[in-house]
Amino acid sequence: MGWADTLTILGGGAQRGARSGLWLARDIPGLAAWTLAYDAPPTNWFGTAMPIQDRAKNVLECFLGCRELRGAPLIFVCHSLGGLVVKQVLRAADAKVMPRSGAV
Repeated sequence: MGWADTLTILGGGAQRGARSGLWLARDIPGLAAWTLAYDAPPTNWFGTAMPIQDRAKNVLECFLGCRELRGAPLIFVCHSLGGLVVKQVLRAADAKVMPRSGAV
């Protein structure tokens, strides 16, 4: 574990085989780089993907279960749909930590 972890999350099909973000670890000593890949067809003609809220819950559970991501600040590097997934992950994490009773 370094002084911080970066997690690169790209959108659409761009993440297949992506090594994006790994250059950060080469250029910045003590930085750990991670990449998250997920299936997301660019259009429903190529199939359907998991709804973004469900994807976010799965990603959050993955984060919480990964000991390597604990203890250091986590920096998200996102693009396109990856940014929307992270936004939903943060919302799901907030709801998990601070359940709102009776909130509308």
